[in-house]
Amino acid sequence: MSWIQLSLEIANDQAEFASDLFSEAGAVSVSLENAGNQPILQMGMDDVGLWHSVKVIGLFESGINTEDVEITLSSQLEGIDVFNWQREQLDDQVWEVAWKDHFQPMRFGRRLWVAPVDADISADD
Repeated sequence: MSWIQLSLEIANDQAEFASDLFSEAGAVSVSLENAGNQPILQMGMDDVGLWHSVKVIGLFESGINTEDVEITLSSQLEGIDVFNWQREQLDDQVWEVAWKDHFQPMRFGRRLWVAPVDADISADD
């Protein structure tokens, strides 16, 4: 089974609203990502941080009419600045295996590495 991924960029104060609209339109999952290059650093315990510009991504089953979804979302978001609509077809993959192709060893502190068993980590690193 393949999937359809629809995404848009929106201001952070409208991200939750857009996320809810994606869910109501039939998205099986909705994610929020940084639409720019803005890190969120040290926040307070009760702070909920979002970037200034947020990419809202909805994952839909392949049988859905994405044009209808886009028309519905556009009408519900009328009057709100929405940028960079994108539609992408994602082929079905064995995700439990596919992520390993992109994983890079990570170093924490001076001596702790998180890496696959077969990764080449030298003592000099």
